[in-house]
Amino acid sequence: MRASRLIAAFSPQYRAFTWGVGALLIVFAALCLEERAARLKPLIRLGDLSYSTYLAHCVVVFLLVDLYRSLGRPELWPLFLLAAIVATFGLSVLSFEYFESKVSVRLQRMLMRTKDA
Repeated sequence: MRASRLIAAFSPQYRAFTWGVGALLIVFAALCLEERAARLKPLIRLGDLSYSTYLAHCVVVFLLVDLYRSLGRPELWPLFLLAAIVATFGLSVLSFEYFESKVSVRLQRMLMRTKDA
């Protein structure tokens, strides 16, 4: 039953939803490049966290899927989905604040020193 819902989501009648949401996000991101969109600080913050999110989601999904399967309770999938989103966001913030931002500042300093020398 669930597999048929997944297949139905990619059928032509749902194309506006499956492809339209991604297209909408791309257009919105392009609009955010304008200066007046700089007031959208939460979206800028999400953009800053994007690489950390990309790295963190693999770890979180791997751990939670393993836990989900070991419990053997399929009715809990909404809870696990919410937990995955919250955990990924939390790990992304920690990764960005304590690793990515510090490393990028150090790399910029190193590159500027080698460029000046």
